[in-house]
Amino acid sequence: MATSTTLDTVWEKVFERYKETWLWYEQWVSKNPTTVAQVENTFRMLSYMIAGRFEDSQVMSELIFAASNLLVLFHDNIFRKSLEIFKSNIDLSQAKLMQWVTVISYIEVFIELAASRIGGEFTRWTMILLVQIFKSILRLILLFKYKSGIQKPIAVSPVRREDIKVASETDDTHEDTDLSTRLSSSLSKGDLEKSQLEEHPTEKVFKGKRYGRTVRTLKSAPPLNQRTWKLPNDNIEISKLKVSSESTVLGKRRIIGESIHIIRPLIHCILVYS
Repeated sequence: MATSTTLDTVWEKVFERYKETWLWYEQWVSKNPTTVAQVENTFRMLSYMIAGRFEDSQVMSELIFAASNLLVLFHDNIFRKSLEIFKSNIDLSQAKLMQWVTVISYIEVFIELAASRIGGEFTRWTMILLVQIFKSILRLILLFKYKSGIQKPIAVSPVRREDIKVASETDDTHEDTDLSTRLSSSLSKGDLEKSQLEEHPTEKVFKGKRYGRTVRTLKSAPPLNQRTWKLPNDNIEISKLKVSSESTVLGKRRIIGESIHIIRPLIHCILVYS
């Protein structure tokens, strides 16, 4: 009895320690997006560096590359949880399915190489077929049940670390003070009108209705020698960083076309394997 009580106490302490460590790690990741990005890039570069160095280097390289992508996905979940601006209003079960599709997309090449190394061509094609069946089923569920519309190759797009830095700085700036209060108390009428125009640069960017991509309008383009790939007023375009959960509305023909596109890899595998 005493032994059982001691084990329960030890388990509770370990669990509490785990919760504290996890909370600390979430806070550290949220506050240091630049450092996190450097760690992620280091893992990715390591996968490139070891390729061709030893006998099984191709499999190990792909394993590290897949792990780096999974690490990015893991950190993205922390960023979306901690920063309100990156949260999405999609259904929780749909989000989980999208996460699974993304994970499979990241590890499918490693599974193929590992299967080929362990069991030869038969095992390789068997694993490829199983992976494609599983991924096609998930994508078809997203298409027909959740009306996901046209799906991206990677179901959950990675969050740009530059956007995270901008969003974090904005959250720190507006944490204790309301924007309208500060503007009315510290700016003159002319400055207020100018700031309002800056906060709503509706004429400087255009957001596509189908894919949600934000691009610069021709009117807002600077001279040729000063043009960059950045959007105008990138430091205040916070509203453009929000996750768009709007799906493309598809008609009957487009749904059939999207279904064929989803099962296309599966059909290819069956024909090649047979």
